[in-house]
Amino acid sequence: MLNFYDGRFARDPIFTFHIMNFVQRHVNNKDAVTFVKQYITDKDITIDDIKEQIARGNYSFISKLQQFSSEKIRGSDGWWRLRKSELDSWIAHHLEKQHGPPTLFMTFSCAEYWWKDLESMLYKRCRHTEDEQLAHDMIYHHSSKIRNTAKQKLLERHTTIVQQFFQHRMDNWLETVGKSVFNIEHYFLRFEFTKGRGQIHAHMIAITSDNDFIAEYYSKTSENKTTQATKVYADYARNVLSLTAEKPKINQNEDNNQCPLSGTFSETKSIENDLANLVQQTHMHKCNNFCMRYRKRYVSYLN
Repeated sequence: MLNFYDGRFARDPIFTFHIMNFVQRHVNNKDAVTFVKQYITDKDITIDDIKEQIARGNYSFISKLQQFSSEKIRGSDGWWRLRKSELDSWIAHHLEKQHGPPTLFMTFSCAEYWWKDLESMLYKRCRHTEDEQLAHDMIYHHSSKIRNTAKQKLLERHTTIVQQFFQHRMDNWLETVGKSVFNIEHYFLRFEFTKGRGQIHAHMIAITSDNDFIAEYYSKTSENKTTQATKVYADYARNVLSLTAEKPKINQNEDNNQCPLSGTFSETKSIENDLANLVQQTHMHKCNNFCMRYRKRYVSYLN
């Protein structure tokens, strides 16, 4: 229904809540059966009997219900403890299999306002729907403000397309860059949604095939060779992850000075300039009063 041709269900702000309520009610019914089988020993007990127990000060039923439901309610302490235990079990399993400890923790942002492919998908999806004019403005309007406003509205209305696009890109990234560049062999991936905009993003813990440097680091640390231990991590960061404080220079003679995220990789004329522009446009900023750099200094000063 979310993929219905005219987009009426995807665009309706209430429909998704209806679906969530529908699904949750079925989950609750299923969990209720499980709860009764696990915790209710008296098969003939009724609701009136439970009410009478509570009235007499017997809260054993309430305690059992709280214990059972603590892991079922999303966002509760019990629910997060269960998620943590799942991750702990995953790490313990791979340690037992001698795959090594987690090497990388990575966060992936959707950056839905940048991708031209996503823009094209929105345009095709909104043709012959009530959002067709918005889609036309997003692509062809002469005013950048109106183009951006139209894109913002379409992204908010068609979040399912954004999510499908992001998950597809994640699968593609893992099969290409993740395995060939970062040498990822095992990973624990979790999709989440931002509280403010509600758009999708992902967190991942990964085990790579080149994690021997971790054992070398702890070996140097145990020998109190702090400088050498630090160099182990520094070499890995620079040589494998290409992390450096050096800013690549932009070749002004190359006709490729736009932000790389505004186009596709196939349109790139200079790989070197593409990298330099990527660093300049996405990794650099001018410090202002909202900069965390100054906030940290201020907090440190107060302490």
